[in-house]
Amino acid sequence: MVPVCWPHHAHIARELPVLAVLRWESENAVGPQLMEEWNRYAFPMFCDRMAQRLGESTCRTGRHQDWPAEGRYTASLDASPR
Repeated sequence: MVPVCWPHHAHIARELPVLAVLRWESENAVGPQLMEEWNRYAFPMFCDRMAQRLGESTCRTGRHQDWPAEGRYTASLDASPR
């Protein structure tokens, strides 16, 4: 589900640590509530967001494609007054 190019996608890179901590907490909880929340809410909602944000991109098939405008965007940031 998570593409191998996930470090190139800021939204995934921000969400994965949160998802990992939620999973760890649910496994170490004394009662079943946190595991239920993980299975019912956290993981399915993460999967839905991934599918929506990545869409039909090549990343889902294992062939990451950089953002075509990334060079121009970076250059505009470098040229802006600070």
